[in-house]
Amino acid sequence: MIERSDLEQWMSVDAAGRIVQSFFDDRKTYPDHDFYSRHRGINKDIPEELRPLLLLARSLPEAEVLRLAPPAVVGPDGEIRTRDGFVIRVQVTSSLERDGGYLVRQQLRDTGSYTTAARDTLEVVEERLCRILDALTEKEQRYREGTDVLVIREQSVSWGDGLEPTLKARLAEEVSTPEPSNYSATYITFNEDVYRLR
Repeated sequence: MIERSDLEQWMSVDAAGRIVQSFFDDRKTYPDHDFYSRHRGINKDIPEELRPLLLLARSLPEAEVLRLAPPAVVGPDGEIRTRDGFVIRVQVTSSLERDGGYLVRQQLRDTGSYTTAARDTLEVVEERLCRILDALTEKEQRYREGTDVLVIREQSVSWGDGLEPTLKARLAEEVSTPEPSNYSATYITFNEDVYRLR
């Protein structure tokens, strides 16, 4: 099993991708039950910090290498270095953490899936919109000095139900007159997609 200290060393985008893929494919080394039962550790660091950092790096054509920051460091969660040597310091947060994120992980652990009551698209969009905006507001208020970019992890969804365009339109509407931000850019990850919010 990879150690947290390994993730704190500069690695290529491809190498980071192999680590993340191994985490999701190798159930012997990284059992699901252990991941969803733990608040801390490598089984949380890879999917909740490294994967969003990797998704952002893949969306930036100039990204060359990346790494996680040591957990004891007050500041960004990770860094991406570009081909010209510029370092982008990234804060990663999950929108679900403000809405029982650990309870979601427990349900995934116990049943293998996360389900909510059936609702119409607009209700789901408004719930997600509130969750994302709450995460954004909290991270603006608790800004970590030296951080350049914010990445908000949002729950994966099936976009076939019309949710994606509606949610993106509502997000764009909410930040159309943006408040001043501590971050040079804010991104949201949905599934494998990275969406620049501002």
